[in-house]
This record gives sequence, C-alpha cells and structure tokens, in this order.
Amino acid sequence: MIAELPIARTKIYPPVRRGPLLERPRLLNFLHENIDKTLILLSAPAGYGKTALLIQFYHDTDLPVAWYSLDETDRNLHRFVEHLVASLRERFPAFGRLTLGVLRAGAPPETVATAIINDMLENIPDYFALILDDYHMVAEHLGIQILMRHLLERAPEHLHILLASRGPYGLPMTPLVARQQATGLGARHLAFTPEEVRALFTRHHAMELSEEEARALAQETEGWITAILLLVEHLRETGAYRPLRPGEPGALYRYLEEEVLHRQPPELQDFLLETAILPLFNVAACNAVRARDDSARWIEEADRRQLFLIQVETTAEGPWYRYHHLFREFLNFHLRSWDPARYRVLHQRAGRWFAGRGDAEAAVAHFLEAEDLEAAVEAMEGAVRGVFAAGRLETLGRWFRALPPARLRQAPRLLLYQAKMLADTGRPEAALHLLDQAAAACGPGDDQVRVEIEIQRASTLKLMGRHAEALAAAEAALAACRPEWTHPLAAAHRLRGFARLAQGRPREAEQDLRQAMALFRSLEAPVDLVNTLIELAEALRAQDRLVEMDLYLQEALALARSLENPRPLISLLNNLGYTAYTRCQFEAARRYYEEGLGLARQVGDRRAEAFLLIGLADLARDEERLEEALAAYRAALEIAREVRNAYLTAYGLEGLGRTLRLKGQPRQALASLREAAEMAARLGVPTLAAVAALSRGMAEVEAGQALDGLSRMAPALERLQGAELPTRVWGHFLMARAYFLAHRQRDALQQLAEAARLNGPDLLVAPLLPELRRADKLFRLAGRRGVEWPRIWDPLRRLGRSRRASARAASPPMEIRAFGPGEVWIEGQRVAWPEGRKAWELFFFMLSVGSATREEIGAALWPDADPARLTGQFHSAKWRLKRILRREVLVFREGRYAFDRRQPHWYDVEVFEAHLRQARAARGTPEALSHLRAAVELYRGDYLSGWNAEWAVERRERLRAQYLEALLTLAEATLTAGEPAAALAWFQRALEADPYLEAACLGALRCYLALDQPGAALDLYRQYAARLERELGLRPSPEAQALYESIRRARSPTGRP
Repeated sequence: MIAELPIARTKIYPPVRRGPLLERPRLLNFLHENIDKTLILLSAPAGYGKTALLIQFYHDTDLPVAWYSLDETDRNLHRFVEHLVASLRERFPAFGRLTLGVLRAGAPPETVATAIINDMLENIPDYFALILDDYHMVAEHLGIQILMRHLLERAPEHLHILLASRGPYGLPMTPLVARQQATGLGARHLAFTPEEVRALFTRHHAMELSEEEARALAQETEGWITAILLLVEHLRETGAYRPLRPGEPGALYRYLEEEVLHRQPPELQDFLLETAILPLFNVAACNAVRARDDSARWIEEADRRQLFLIQVETTAEGPWYRYHHLFREFLNFHLRSWDPARYRVLHQRAGRWFAGRGDAEAAVAHFLEAEDLEAAVEAMEGAVRGVFAAGRLETLGRWFRALPPARLRQAPRLLLYQAKMLADTGRPEAALHLLDQAAAACGPGDDQVRVEIEIQRASTLKLMGRHAEALAAAEAALAACRPEWTHPLAAAHRLRGFARLAQGRPREAEQDLRQAMALFRSLEAPVDLVNTLIELAEALRAQDRLVEMDLYLQEALALARSLENPRPLISLLNNLGYTAYTRCQFEAARRYYEEGLGLARQVGDRRAEAFLLIGLADLARDEERLEEALAAYRAALEIAREVRNAYLTAYGLEGLGRTLRLKGQPRQALASLREAAEMAARLGVPTLAAVAALSRGMAEVEAGQALDGLSRMAPALERLQGAELPTRVWGHFLMARAYFLAHRQRDALQQLAEAARLNGPDLLVAPLLPELRRADKLFRLAGRRGVEWPRIWDPLRRLGRSRRASARAASPPMEIRAFGPGEVWIEGQRVAWPEGRKAWELFFFMLSVGSATREEIGAALWPDADPARLTGQFHSAKWRLKRILRREVLVFREGRYAFDRRQPHWYDVEVFEAHLRQARAARGTPEALSHLRAAVELYRGDYLSGWNAEWAVERRERLRAQYLEALLTLAEATLTAGEPAAALAWFQRALEADPYLEAACLGALRCYLALDQPGAALDLYRQYAARLERELGLRPSPEAQALYESIRRARSPTGRP
C-alpha cells in the first residue's frame, strides 16, 4: 500500500546560506522598520532577489521566524496547511494540534483559518514572523485564497507574514492597507541600483565596473538581478552584453537556451533536463529518474558552474536541492517541446520511485503528468484509505477530477471513497447513488469492496436517520464479511448496534457494540473505539446501567482528548452533556454542550452542530428559558433539514412543539407535534413516535380538546413500556396532568402514583421539571387524598429557574508594586514573568513616563540597537506584555504610547506620590502627617531594586529622595511633639534606607539625648563616622562633629572620652 505523502522538511527550512549574500541595507531596513505590519508583500517578477532578501532577513532579525518555501505540489489546502503547521512547529512545538484536528475533520478553509488563529493565540507566545516564499505557486488555488484572506483579515497581533510572490493574487491588500496593516516592495524597489550593481560585481565576481558602466547596466536591465547574473559570464568573455529585460519570458527562455543550456556539455544538458521534472531532489531521486548512478557527479558539476541550483537541506539521505523556479520552468518547457515521449518516461520513473517511498501524492502527480492512467489509478487505490483517513479530501477530489469519468466508473474502491466524501460533506443522496455505481462496478475479486460498500451505505443511511434501512445494510455486510476482515467486521457490528439502539432494542445493540469494541481494541483504532464506546454507553443508559455507562464515557473522554481529529470528542461532549442533563446537572451539561458546539462549528460539522443545539434547547426548555429554547430548536431544525437527517428533524419538531405548549401556546404547537409523530413512525423509531404523540395529546388537552387528546395519549403511553425509565416516568406524569385538566381526578391520581413508583426515591428526570412546576394543584389534591410522591420532586420543582448574568465580568484589577523588585498581581495571584525582561521593563517604563513616542521608548529600552530594528523589538515586547497580563495595557494616541489608566489598577508609586501631594497641601496639620505615614508604609524597598536601566536608576533616586524627605519630616514633627522614642524610629528607618544621611544621624542623636541615652548617641555617631571614612573617605560635617563633642563633654566633665 502507498502511504500518504509525509511532510517535505526541505520546504520548511530556508535555503542554505552559501557564502556571503550581497547586503542590501535599504531593503533590509525597510523590512525591519515595517515588521509591525500584518503583511509585507514582496511582489515582483521572477529573478528580482525576493528569496535572497528574505534569507537575509531570516538571519538578521532577532524575532523567531518560520519559513515555508512553496512549489506546485502545494496546490492543495491540506498539504499547504500541514506544511504551514510543520514550519511553525519548528519554532513553536506546541502549535498545531487544534489546526490539524480541524483540518483533518474536513472543515472549510475559513474554519481552518479560524483554528490557525486560535492555535496561534493559545500556543505561540512570541511576536513572530512567517515567511511564505514563492506564494504565487499556490495563489490561484481557491481554498488557499479563502484561507489566506480570512487569516490576514483576522490575524492575531503577534503574527507578521512576509510573502514573496509574483503578484498579490487575491490577497486582501485594499482593506489591509486602509487599516495600515500591510505594505510592500515592488519591482522598482527590488531593482538593483547602479551602486548595488557595482558592489555585486566587485564583491562576488571580482570585476570592477565604472560608475558609467554600472549605470548603463542597471538601466539596460532595469535592475533585474537575474539578467545581471546571466550576463556576468558573457561580460567576462566579451566585455559586452546582450540586452535582456524583465517581463519578456520568450526572450528569457531564448537567452537561457542559447547562453546557458547550450553552453554546457551534452551530458550536463541531459542531466539538467531530466532532473528538472522533480521539484526537490537528491542523488537517489536523480539516479532513479535517470536510470543511472552518476548523478552525484553532475549535481556537483551543476553547482560548480552556478546553474541556479539551490541546496535546501541536508538529511540522513544527503543534501536535497531544487532549481530556481524560473530555470526549472524553462527546462520543463524545453523538454516537453523537444522530446515529449522522454518527458513522460521520466515522470513514470519518478512515479514509481515515489510510490516505493510511500509518497502517494507525488506518485499520483507524476503518473498523471506521464498520462499513465492505469498506474495513477493503481496508486490512488492503494493510497485512498490512508488519504481519506487523514482528512485530505481535497487531494481525493483532485484525483477523481483528473480521471476520465468512464475510467472512474470502473474503479469501485475510488467510487466508494468518493461516496464517503459526499456523505461527510452533507450530500447523502448523491452518496447513495455513487454507492450503487460502485456496487455495479465490482468484479469477481472485489468481495471485500462489496462489504465496504454496504457498510458505507449503512453509515450514510444512519446519518439520514433512516435506521431500518441502515440495519438492513449492516446485516448484508455482516452476512458477506469474512472473519479475517477485522475492520469491516467491527464497523458492521457497530452500525447494526446503533440501528438496533435507535429502534429501542438496547440489549441487542449492546451485544453488537461489545463485539465492535473488542475488534477495534485489537486493531488499535482509537477514533473508531471512541465512537463505539459512546454508543455502548448509550445502550447501557437505555438499560439504566449508569455506573457501567460512566466508566465507558470516562474512558472515551480520555481517549478522545488525545486525538488530533476533534470529531469523536464532539460526539462525546454531546453525549456527556446529555448525561449531565438527565441528572439535572445543568451547568455541567451547558459546559459540555457549549464546548462541543464550538468545536463543531470550528470543523464545520453541521450534523453535530444540530445535535448540540438541540441539547442546549432541551436544557433551556427545562430551565424555563423558553425563548432561548425556541431559537435553538429552530436553528437546529434548519440544519437538520439541510443535512437531510430525518431523525434529527423529528426530534427537533417534538422539542419545538413541547416548548410552544409550555409557553402557553398549545394550538401553535400542534402542527409541529403532528409532523414529529408521523415522521418518527415512518422512520421506525417507536419511542420518539410515542413521545411526540403524548406531547401532541397534551397540547390538545390544554387547547380544550380533552377527548381527542386523551384518546391519543393512552395508546402512546402503552407504547412507551419498553422505553428508558425516565421517559416512562415523564409519560405517566404527563398523563396525570392531562387527566387532572380533564377533571378525571381518580385517573390523575392513579397515573401520579405510577409515575412516583417508577421514579423511586432518588431518580432525577430533567424533562419532568417544567411539568412539575405546572402541577401545583395536582400536588395539593394528592396531598389531600394521601397519595405520596418522591420528596426529591419538591426541590426539582424549584430547580433551573436561575438566570445567568448577561453582563460581562469586569476585568480584574491589577495590583502593581514597583517598590521592591517589581511585581504585578491579578486576582490575588502574582504574575509569573517568563524569560526576557524587556516586556516587563516596557510596562514599568510606560508607568513612569506618562507617554512617549516609539523612538523615545527605543532610546530608553534599547539604547544600543539599530534604529531600523526598533519596530520589531518594541512590538515584540508589547505583544509579550499583552499576552502575560491577558489584557491590552498600552494605548496609542497622536503618535504617542501611554499606559491605559482606565484599566482598573492599583499602583503603589501612584498612591505614594498622591499621599505626598496631599501632605504638602495640608502642611502643618495632623492630616499631613497621616498622609506621610501612609506614603512611607508603601515604600517596601527601593523602586525596581536590582534594575540597572538608566531611566529606572534616575526614577529610583527621585523616589528615594522623596521617601527620605517624608521620613525626616515625620521624625522632626514627632520629636517636636515630645515623642523622642517614636521620632527615633523614623530617623533609624531613614538611616536604614541611606546609611550616609547626616540629617537622620543628627536627628537620632537628638532623640537619644531627649531619652537620656548619651552612650547610645555616642556609639551611633562613632559608627556613622567610621562608615563615612571607610566607605566614602569622608568625615562628618562640622555641625555633626560639634554635636558629638558637646555630648561627649556633657557625659564626661573631665573631658576624657
């Protein structure tokens, strides 16, 4: 079997930088200066140095960069996205799980783009660049156009795409430019100037051109670097050149033929022509295509002669190469025109080589190019299962379109997978028609394909809700299936089990599903196993075996969350939501349903979306949010009709009618309930038919048609006897209410007693809630007549009436502490700061300066950086800051950035300075001292202690001076008030902050004197004087020395120390 094509890792690394590139600072600086844009487009014809400039940027920038080189094999949405993910994973390994899951689930391009955006926001922490080189190779692919437009128009702030192409090709340039999110370089910018031409010749070709010659060459070639390089050898030999201009492919091809190809030895010419059919190649690939073993020699020779050969990567198989796209296009054109038979033979060899390596897409592409339909069909049939399982539906579609219809009709396996595609994309009727064609195309040796066709028929009918027909198809598959065909056997058992479950036969369903589970376990087929576990849990629920059900659901959940394909998880979340709902765990149910609905919409699974909407509608109905329930039922019904699922339509109609009845509109409910009952009966789903008939009868009773309603409800209740226990409880209670409204009290109490008996003391029945709330008079009657009911019903009558608040919670305030090492707290949790300090520094710098231009910020935070690189450095720090704080804290107005002070926040420096201002305003009052005390208590350490940035040091010194002034003021005021002990504490605190502060030392001396502690005063002075001498080489001031002497003399009348 041919496996699907793996990731071509040669495409996600930049071409090897071989020797010094010609520096083009004016262009490189342009890229650096505009890296804050979402898109930088390098748009010019071939040969203008776009790739060389991108390589230079890749190696020059400080930002993380992902690289993706495109070629014609990438004209496929799946291949494009998978390589895009691989490229980004090289830099950000956590990226891609969500994207690949959505992609492989068959989602449309805009949904895949949304998944990419969400994946980037979740798993790429850095401001980064994505380089797409040679985008024109895929630009006309509609799916890729849609994806790129959606991605660019909704790009996350930290994504910046540098895209090299030969034109804009459907890119949304107008809106992006209008929003200042896009810029670019065109041919006139990329064209080499005379100065660059001279530098190129001097540095790389050891040839000196005069200014006049360089100007003439630049003018004649219009700065087209390809023409300049092609002319180098000609100039060396003749000193003259032939005119060659861009935009003239005929002239270029003639030049390449005459001046490049025909100047090579014949064997080298053959090598170039034969290997150009390969987008990427190594020695082994060349040998296989050429049927020779000397390719290493000719690769070396082509490289030595600089024949547009680019090395892209070195792997365990050796170096991989490609030709410049322009040169390869010329070589292929030349060979097709000159020797078409040889061209086809080479592609046949390439197809066989790639088939042997397991590269299905490459093999098929080469066989089709060789016009070898039989080899292409053989390769397709060998690979189709794996390609379909990987979700590469676009690849399959391209294969099917490439085959003549008559040939496709002769390939039953391909028709089978075409039918699978149609069923999965919401066209089940067309899928059934193709399955008929596939069955008719089967020959004597296609027994297994016949079985698989019947399995797919059963699966398609299941999707349509036609369970009786699905059961027949599954049984036909089982009858023809051999024991060694393990996967088809498991699938047939699973489908028969589901059909039996839908028909109300859970015990038989359980037997089938257990057989399927065991077979899928033996095959290690996790997706199939998850789906089987879900359905087995449903069969156990129907038998009230809830403990076993929970065990299987938890196993399924653990397994589903490990899968890249989200579809099994969506189905499981719907099941878990329903389980929580039936247990009246409404918040849990809502979480499951909403998570599943989000995933279903991400992958474009309309059928799953409808099921989840109905689950949310059921929940809203039983919580008395009836308008919300009606809207959800109607949305689900629209989708159910769109995907032609009759079962889902019938279920939704019953829910819609029941909700209208609960809303007090029984007459409006009748049409929906009648249609639901008739549709369920036609589908052979007796439980749903009976439930719809009961609902319809209750609506008739409430509409005043009691006789019609009761005569309809009684036989429907009989048909419920084989249903799940909660459904029977609901049915008997509904019948009790109907009898009560019809004034048949005896019958009402009998039905109430039966509902109570079935319910038992602790069974929770969610659909019963709205009926319980409308039965107060019935319960009063039962109380008077001595009829008991489960006491659990009493709290259930009040459950579910709460409403969720609609207003969004305000952003939690930030607590910012700059005194000390610098901290931010959100919701009581300290924000952990990752590697890289610049975002942190940017945050506190903007808090400190009020506002600043980007240039002012750059001068403070990156004083030694190249001004051209400032854009990327600033925006990288800004993005990291936003990501870590989970909010935008900087605003941009009139060319200046500032901290958004509208953000709920508390900032210790702001509060500190506010207290100082208030103290100055209230100078001389007790209020002033109160503000000073509050200010100094905020000072828990020097401002941003340990930070050495110049702006931080300056700010630290200013705040420290204010703090010391406040301490001295407090100390002096306290000493004046006759509290020397309290004053001493303030002076000591000032000395702790500044051990050289003489005012604090003098104040402390005076406090000691007031406390009659002259010895302590003398000790303090001696320590202070010694510190000054030892650490600063200074002596205390004369005033301090005089005070010290007076204290010393007062203590010793003899004058001795």
